[in-house]
Amino acid sequence: MKQNYTHVNCPECTNAQTVIPFYYGLPTIDQILKAKASSIALGNSGLWPERPTHTCTSCLVEFNLKGITGEWINPFSNSSNKEAVAA
Repeated sequence: MKQNYTHVNCPECTNAQTVIPFYYGLPTIDQILKAKASSIALGNSGLWPERPTHTCTSCLVEFNLKGITGEWINPFSNSSNKEAVAA
């Protein structure tokens, strides 16, 4: 059964407008552009059960429907690692 991830509130700041979903797997060019625009967050290739499903672009927490899992670091927001980003 597919879970409905629309209108998810951040567990830290309770804002729903700044929550974006994670995308896991090899991203397409379109998904990389969406990540640069902060429409989605790119996850790594790990498939552990407690991985984050969403992040809040306001307070930078990563979370899933069970709670907060860590802090989100947007690779596109730091100007010092532009060389490390292929897109």
